[in-house]
Amino acid sequence: MVREKSYEKLPNQVERVSKTKQALKHNLWFQEQVAIALIEADSSNATWVNSEDVRARMEVRAEMRKLNN
Repeated sequence: MVREKSYEKLPNQVERVSKTKQALKHNLWFQEQVAIALIEADSSNATWVNSEDVRARMEVRAEMRKLNN
């Protein structure tokens, strides 16, 4: 009986380990992306766009999509 119960837990343990590995991989990827972004932001070649310009561009794109549909 004891062995059956330990085998019943195995799929849950395998799933938990798999999810943990996925989470660790995602965390590593995220940290890499943040590091890259910080390096790019600190670069002398970085260009900055203010939020009003971005909003205006988004509005133009939205209008273009409406016209094309």
